[in-house]
Amino acid sequence: YFAEGDEIALTGGVKAWVISVSPGIVNIVDHAGLAVSGGFIKILRSGYRNQESVPMATITSLSNPLASITSNNYDQVLQAQSMEYTNGWRTFCDCFSSVAVNTTNPYILGTKGMYKNKKSYLYLAGRTQSNFDNNTNTRKDGVFTSYTPFYRLTGGIWGIDSRNWTYTSEVTEFSPFGAELENKDALGRYSAATYGYNQAFPTAVAANARYKNVGFDNFEDYDFSVCADNHFKFRNNTNNITTTQSHSGSKSIKVIAGTPVNMTKQLLVCEPLSCSIYLDVNVQNNGRLTMHFSGGVAPYTFEWTSTNCDLAVAFNDGYVFVDQKMVPCDFTLTVTDKNNCKKIFSNIQLPAYP
Repeated sequence: YFAEGDEIALTGGVKAWVISVSPGIVNIVDHAGLAVSGGFIKILRSGYRNQESVPMATITSLSNPLASITSNNYDQVLQAQSMEYTNGWRTFCDCFSSVAVNTTNPYILGTKGMYKNKKSYLYLAGRTQSNFDNNTNTRKDGVFTSYTPFYRLTGGIWGIDSRNWTYTSEVTEFSPFGAELENKDALGRYSAATYGYNQAFPTAVAANARYKNVGFDNFEDYDFSVCADNHFKFRNNTNNITTTQSHSGSKSIKVIAGTPVNMTKQLLVCEPLSCSIYLDVNVQNNGRLTMHFSGGVAPYTFEWTSTNCDLAVAFNDGYVFVDQKMVPCDFTLTVTDKNNCKKIFSNIQLPAYP
């Protein structure tokens, strides 16, 4: 009944999101990214997205490809392009447009829930070429000698068949506001763009550079943003912004003799792509709590903190936590996977021994 990305309403008007679904288990978080449970549930918006106006493939053919299509066979194809989509994106490290966002909810941060074109492909294959009386037939020559669709329906399940498909470009970073920030081509060359005016308009475009390598400040949009540091700003020197002198715009920064203007940047390490760890908890009747981790890359390491637990851990059948005091307690668990993806699970309840 549930799908990843479902927006739901809980008892009391609390809005929440489904972040993972497995047989018999649905993990739900609130706006702040904290796990919630209990109460009545109503689905407000499905996690499935119908984007009928967004192309997933294009094909150019000398004949109507829909008139006599059978199975996955296409004839007289001149050109074909396909796109691969994803809804998992890198964490946005710059600040947001209006208020400080303090959450781990991926649907609030924009790292999930936005289906965007991630990769583009072109079909490469031999082309027909006739030679009649040392002339080519320009009306019929040049079609692919064979063609295999990028998406194929096999046994009722859609899958990707990458044979003869060549990747041409890839979007590597989007902002939560829908703008493409960084991409790379088939040769691994990056291009990037920076946005200002509350992330609404592009302010600079760079070739052969990644987003983290590009900085631009025209001093024009300081009145539009409440961000303390919007990727690259001389924000700490706002008293030096003047309208009496300007270069290409209406403002400039004033540098007084003996008073340098400087900017301090904090280098942030953004969360890697596909960094997700989920926790399944099974409360037993013997004062034990069995945990299973998923979503990351094994092996997992973990550490815990508690003010009222004296924990012992066993490793058979998942990770079993036992409170030596045999009283109800709670603790915080920090889990790290092989790729250094780290997640913190707070207020885990451990029952008392009966």
